[in-house]
Amino acid sequence: MPEPDATNPAPGGEPSGNPTPAPSPAPEGGSKGENWEQKYKELQKTVQLSVEANKALTDERNTWMGVAEDRSKQVESLKGQLDTVSKVKGELETKVSEFEKQVASAETKALRTRLIMTEFPELGTLEARGALPSPENPTEDSLREAFKPIQEYMNSLKTSASERAVSGAQPPAPPTTPAGETFTDDELITKAIAARRANKIDEYNRLMGLLRKVG
Repeated sequence: MPEPDATNPAPGGEPSGNPTPAPSPAPEGGSKGENWEQKYKELQKTVQLSVEANKALTDERNTWMGVAEDRSKQVESLKGQLDTVSKVKGELETKVSEFEKQVASAETKALRTRLIMTEFPELGTLEARGALPSPENPTEDSLREAFKPIQEYMNSLKTSASERAVSGAQPPAPPTTPAGETFTDDELITKAIAARRANKIDEYNRLMGLLRKVG
């Protein structure tokens, strides 16, 4: 006959023997091992996100460093092009200046030639020999003013020569300057030409002044 236990009391309602203890309830939140495993997984996830973020920043940094290097090379290239353009610009400006001077010189020569041909034909020989004056910043009026007294002098020489031929008189002796120089008209012109070619403007003006006075 089985022995009675706490769950099967003996007849009469009284339990018999030692009672069997009830099982203990499990702690809330799982075991301590399960908590650490969860925390480790979360930490791994955080570390992974940090690694990915760092990689993205590193890639972005490398991209911008590449852009900066590329732009730096482009800047150096453009500086080189600018230097070349500046050099070419300077050369072109020099050529333009030279051509402008040539244009001005050609226009002045054309003006002198036209003026001599139309108003001072007797001065053609002197112009061909480079003996006629050239005013600074020559204009038609300034050239006319410079040529007119020489033209008048040349006309006076022709008149004097014609009158001597008619009267049979001997030509006058060569004129003498205040400095004691004795010269013919042709010698005076030759001296003036030499002074002009040597850029001795004061001497040229002095001789041309004498040329206008003699006769």
